[in-house]
Order: sequence, then C-alpha cells, then structure tokens
Amino acid sequence: MWTKPIDNVTLKRMGDQAETMRTLWERASKAKPQDLDLQMRWFTDAFEGDDWKSAQKVSRLDLIHSGVLAGTSKTEDLVSTCQEYFDNNKNKLYCFGDLQLYLAALGKEAVTKFVEYASKGQEGNVRFIQCPCLRFQADTLVKVKNDPFKGVTTINALKLEYCYELSTNGTNVTKIQVEDFISRCLQVYREVDRPERSSAPSTIESQPSDDLCLLAAMSLIRFSGIWISGNQDQIPDTILIRAAAILERLLIDSPHNYQALLLLVRIYLRLGAGSLALKVFSKLSVKQMQFETVAHNLFTRLATIHPHSAPPIEGAEYKDFNPQSAFVQALNFYRTAEVTTVRHRSNGLDLGSYVNIEGTIELQRRLKYSVCRRMWALDVRRMQRLAGGDPMGRYDEVGRCKNITYGGLSAHTYSTAMDPSPVTDQRLFDAFMNCEPTNQPTFEERMRLGPLPRVRYSLISVETAGQS
Repeated sequence: MWTKPIDNVTLKRMGDQAETMRTLWERASKAKPQDLDLQMRWFTDAFEGDDWKSAQKVSRLDLIHSGVLAGTSKTEDLVSTCQEYFDNNKNKLYCFGDLQLYLAALGKEAVTKFVEYASKGQEGNVRFIQCPCLRFQADTLVKVKNDPFKGVTTINALKLEYCYELSTNGTNVTKIQVEDFISRCLQVYREVDRPERSSAPSTIESQPSDDLCLLAAMSLIRFSGIWISGNQDQIPDTILIRAAAILERLLIDSPHNYQALLLLVRIYLRLGAGSLALKVFSKLSVKQMQFETVAHNLFTRLATIHPHSAPPIEGAEYKDFNPQSAFVQALNFYRTAEVTTVRHRSNGLDLGSYVNIEGTIELQRRLKYSVCRRMWALDVRRMQRLAGGDPMGRYDEVGRCKNITYGGLSAHTYSTAMDPSPVTDQRLFDAFMNCEPTNQPTFEERMRLGPLPRVRYSLISVETAGQS
C-alpha cells in the first residue's frame, strides 16, 4: 500500500500535467477507495506543491463526486464544492466544461440551485437585463471595460442556463423563454468592449465574448422547431437564416472564429446553399491531414447537395467555388501521401531513426485505409455523373483497398463489406461548441444533414461503384 505523503520534490519531478492528478488518484484509490479522509490528506499534501495547478483545479471535486456516486457523501457537499469551484474559476472559459461532469450526478433541484447561484455570481460582471420568465435575475448596469475576460463569468452563467434550464427541459421550453435568452446573449455581446479593429484583418483574434453569438445562434436552431413545427429535429429555413445572420455578424468582429465558421458551413448546407458553404469553408484553410479530420464537415453529402460549380469568385481558388476541384484537391493529398510516406520511411532507415519509421508506417496505414478517402473518391465520381466535366475514373483506385507492403510485411486488405476492420475513421466532431447535457446528443449531432456515413457505407458504396 502506498501511504508515504507526496513531497514537493516528487511533485516537481512528476510535472505540472493532468497525468499528475490521475497518478495520485489511482494510488489513493488502490490504497483504500472508500477512505475519503485519507485520500483528502494525500491531495492536501499535493496542494502544497507550487507547480501542481492542474490537480488543484478539480481534485476536491473528484473526491466529493466519487463519494456521492459511492453513497458516502451527500449531494449538498457536491453542490457547495461546485459553488466553491465556480467562485474560484468563474472568469475562465473552461469552468463550464469542468463542471458538467459533476453536475450530472445531481438531481434537478440541486442543479437548479447551483444555476441560480451561478447567475447571482455574475452580477457586476457585465450589464445584464432582467429575465422575468426565469427564476433568477441580474440587473446590474456595470459595463465591461478593456479586459475582455471580465465578461467570462456571465458567459459561463449563460452556458449553465442554456444547458440546465433550457436544454434539459427542451420539449417544454417556450418561445418567450428562448427569445429572452437570445436577446440577453446579444445584449451582453453589445456591452462587452472588444479590441479596436486594425487595417489587417488577419491580426483579429477570437474573443471570449464570441461565445455569446454562438449561444444565440445555437438557441435559435436548438429550440425553434418545438414551437414552430412541434418537432425539435425539424428546423425551419427561416430560423437557419436568422442564425446564419447572427454568425455572419460575429465573423465581422472575429473573422477567424473556428467554431462560428464550422457552424455556418453546416447551416448553409442544410439550407442547400452549397456555394456559400464552400466560400465559408475556404476561410478555414484546410490542408493536408485536415482532409482526414475536418473536411467531412463540408464534403459529406456535398455531391448531392451542390454538384455544380458556382460562379467564379474574384481572387478565390477554384476549390472555393467548384466542388469538384475541392474533392480533387483532397484526393490528390491521399495520392501524394503514398509517395511521401514511402520516401520518409526510406529516409528514416538511412538515418537510423527507427522510432519515426514506426510512426510513418502507422500514418501510411491509416491514410491507406481511410474511410474519408473512400467516400471522397465515391462522391467525386457521383458528382461528375450529375454535373458532367472531366472523367474522374482516375481516382477509382484511390478509393479502393489493395495489398500494400510495410517494411517487408504484407498487410491483408479487404474490399468487401463483410470485414470492415482495416478501415480507419479519423473524423473529428468536437470542434463545435456543445452546451448540451452529458446524457443528450451533442449539438453537432443535431446539426448533421442525415445519418453519419460510416465504414460499412463506404465499403458497399465503393464496391457498387466499381461494378457499375
């Protein structure tokens, strides 16, 4: 059993990383998981280390949370600990995300109590208008000056309200509640001072207050279907247009806000405005491996939504208005990656860098059996059939599996839907802001254009295309 207290020297040797907290927690749990007092003493010793800030943030919350799950602590203790954490970190954007895990263990009444506490904690942070339809209000008229992080407390409080007052009661939320929430988000956004714009747009960085416009657009999309069509999954086009207008206004102030650009791409695709989606997506400057992780936000179902080229845009590349060119650029990446990875592997052997060789082989394998690679090859062929243009048969082989040799070892490949094991999926879905409760689908899932194409879809589709 590990019972020796951790001294400052040990802490410094372990480093200021998240792994430090996990290591200490594992040792404590193995010693005696139910003895929260003993675990607390070990964490208290860790707190004395000046370089262990990551553990100090959430260790006490972890202890109380585990006690609530085990039945040895009261929910009131967890509520008070969450309130203490909010007081210490309410001016940090990570505060809301950290608290979500622990608030999920509380009942509705306890969560409501915490949200009320968080709302009161924002008073004096920004100008905040009264909310007659909700249980809590804040009516201070203090305007934020200079420091953009002064408004983060209100942003965290609004995210908590969205998550636990609106989204949790999604089917019962009224139009008045949602419109009031949106108006308060936009009101706070207007009140927050932003850095002055320079003549160089590339120097404009995203600000914490950008989340307010994102919250407003998300609220419109998330809840409007309930009072308009009676189905929260059916979003009217008029609502999507209003949400797009909010995001377009945000991008004037923050032209490089990644979350706003991605959400705007999804909105335009749902509206069927593929040319606008292409134009917005070009601002993300997707290249190289991002065709594997990010490009799916635009490319998925683009061949059927917008197969034709839009009118040329002055100063833009073909890929910014011609969807075929965008797909061709992505497929050329996979084609050149085969040559590049082989060259890097040979260079690694010559230089004796065997660790890097292993990584190169793994990268070669993941790109070779990429589900995105197959889907893009299929979609560019479908697009050519619908819109005409140059034959795309030259990319058929890019989308099919074939035997490939890694350092003398032959890797068996599959080109049927019976065994999808070689296919790799590296698509990322966490770039969207998500303020939904942990037990509900993420906002990104609600904004998809349809069921997510997966491995079996790509394998069957490629086989079908090869037989046609």
